[in-house]
Amino acid sequence: MSLMRMIFLTQYFAGPSQPGSGRPWQTASFFGNRGHQVKLLVSDLDYATGKPRQEGRPEHDKLPPTVSLHTIRSFGFGKSMFSRAVQYISYTLFALVRGLLFRKIDVVLASSPPIFVGLAGYLVALAKGAKFVLEIRDPWPAAPVYFGVLKNPVVIRILLKLERFLYNRAHLIVPVTPGMKRHIQQKGISGDKIEVITTGYDPEIFAGCPEPGWPAKGKAMVIYTGSLGAINETGLLMEVVELLRDQPEIQFTFLGSGTCKAAMQQIAVEKGLTNVTFLPPVPRKEVAGYLSGAQIAIVATRPGFYSEIGLHNKMFDYMGAGLPVVISGTGDIKDIIQASGGGLVVEPGNPRAFAAAVLYLAYNPDLCAIMGRRAKAYVNGHFHRAKLLARYEAAILQLFAGNPGGTIQNGPAER
Repeated sequence: MSLMRMIFLTQYFAGPSQPGSGRPWQTASFFGNRGHQVKLLVSDLDYATGKPRQEGRPEHDKLPPTVSLHTIRSFGFGKSMFSRAVQYISYTLFALVRGLLFRKIDVVLASSPPIFVGLAGYLVALAKGAKFVLEIRDPWPAAPVYFGVLKNPVVIRILLKLERFLYNRAHLIVPVTPGMKRHIQQKGISGDKIEVITTGYDPEIFAGCPEPGWPAKGKAMVIYTGSLGAINETGLLMEVVELLRDQPEIQFTFLGSGTCKAAMQQIAVEKGLTNVTFLPPVPRKEVAGYLSGAQIAIVATRPGFYSEIGLHNKMFDYMGAGLPVVISGTGDIKDIIQASGGGLVVEPGNPRAFAAAVLYLAYNPDLCAIMGRRAKAYVNGHFHRAKLLARYEAAILQLFAGNPGGTIQNGPAER
């Protein structure tokens, strides 16, 4: 097998013991365990707080020996859009300088968002004569425009030009959903250089899960994990909670944080909802424990563009935990649940239909068990993370298919 020397630029980074997306850690660890040398360049700021990341991780968070973690100085002082912009630009500039200091590089992998990371990746790859791989976890500027955080037409036009520039110059584009691939192709980019690699499900996360200390034993636990933001239709979910307030056997648990959490808690207080519990975010390893104690999982996506192209990573964990999933959404997320037979799909924006689906499953435990088994079998067969990452590796190595000698590295390994 050919071994690569890779720079991996990803602004925000979280290990298994930390809340947040684990995809960059999983990807870097996989490549490192395969023997590739990976220079992992991450921001020193935490995405959720805008404050410096905590250094030092538990043993199971450690990266393979062939992966070196390089912390990139970023400036920021909060979570406002202006502060975010300062963080994005400062990381991009310092990551560019740091990347140029490495001597022998075969591949530069840049993971967006933000899109500026892609610019740094392209410039480093150009300077080093390396292949440029652009990973798209959220399409920019479409995502911030859709969420209403980016409105300036001049900035939007600049970002659209940057997006097209990077798509055209990437040797390989890796979107994380089929919908994102369609979005990229609609911009005139050939599908031949696009390889969809979803985040998928890691069965090791669910090995030996401890039983969590649930606040309401003996009830049908309906669980939601992860971000509680506007895209997640938190208002609709709270309407569902209210509609089922008189069902004593159903208890909702929201495990996570986000911009809408405080408003959700306020609604619960004002309306006297005792059938809902809010818990703080926990490391992904602990999330698995909570899922193992639940009976039903829920996902809701705001109707529109993002519902068509997005996939919630939490859905793969739900399915991997053997939980039936009730979703309100369209596009890829709807297709997966329907193909798997592992849950129920309701029309977006309809809390009564959502509540009816939850109620139906809560009082049909045998059907829950059947759907849970279907969900687990489907996600293991189609979204097993190790298999997906093996495809990722193969797609990058294919860029060097014309390289003779069976190895990419031509000089001594750089540590």
